[in-house]
Amino acid sequence: MTLLSIINDVQDRTDLPRSGAVIGSTDQNTRQLLALANEHGRSLVRDYPWRRLISQETYTTTATEIQTAFFPASFSRLIDNSMWNQSRLVPMIGPLTSQEWQTIKVTTISSLYPVWRQAATLREIQIMPTPAAGETIAYDCVNNDWVSLAAGGSGTRFVNDSDSPFLDEELMILGIKWRWLKHKQLDWQPAKMEYDGVARQLMAADGAHRTISMAKGAEFNVEPPEPIIPDRILL
Repeated sequence: MTLLSIINDVQDRTDLPRSGAVIGSTDQNTRQLLALANEHGRSLVRDYPWRRLISQETYTTTATEIQTAFFPASFSRLIDNSMWNQSRLVPMIGPLTSQEWQTIKVTTISSLYPVWRQAATLREIQIMPTPAAGETIAYDCVNNDWVSLAAGGSGTRFVNDSDSPFLDEELMILGIKWRWLKHKQLDWQPAKMEYDGVARQLMAADGAHRTISMAKGAEFNVEPPEPIIPDRILL
C-alpha cells in the first residue's frame, strides 16, 4: 500500500471524504492525517526493533581511538551484543559506562577484548585499546528509515503519495486512526485497544524465535564477557 491508499483507508474508516492526493493537499483534515502518519511511523521505530528495520553494517577502523561516522546516517540504535571485530575474531565489549571507561583509562589493566563506548555524537564511538587501521567491525542496528521512497532509497517521512512504509500497512492504518480520533477529542480508546492487539500479534510474529528450555544447563549463551576492571579482580 502507498501513502495515498493508507490515508484513503483511514478516511473510509472515520467517515471522511477520500482525498485525491495527500502530499501538497490544502485540505486541513488531509494535512493532519499526513502529520499523524509520519508521527506514527516514527513511533513504531522507537517502540520495537522490527526485523524489517534491522541491517547488518560493517566499518573499517582507523588507527585512532575515536572512530568517526561509525554508525550509518539512518542509525537509530544498536542491537545489544552484536558488535564483533571480524578481523581479530573477538567480540567488542560495550557500551561501557563513563565510570568503567575512565577506570580502564587510568590503569594499566586492560580487557582481554576490545572495549568501546559512545563518543560525543550519535554516530561516533571510542575504542580501547586503539585498533589498527583496516580492521573490520560488524554489528546489527535498527534504522530510523521506515519509508520506501518512490523516487528511490528510504527516508524517515512520507514525501510522495506513492511512498510506502516498510512496516505493516494495517498497523499504520490502525495507528493513524486512533491518533486521529484522539486529536479530534473523540472516543479513541476502543481504536487504541484494537491497535494494541494487532501490534502485539505482529511483534510476536516478527521473525523467528528460539525455543527456550527450562532444563538445567540448556541455555545457549552468546553474550560476550564483561571487561576486566579493578573492582572485578579477585586477589
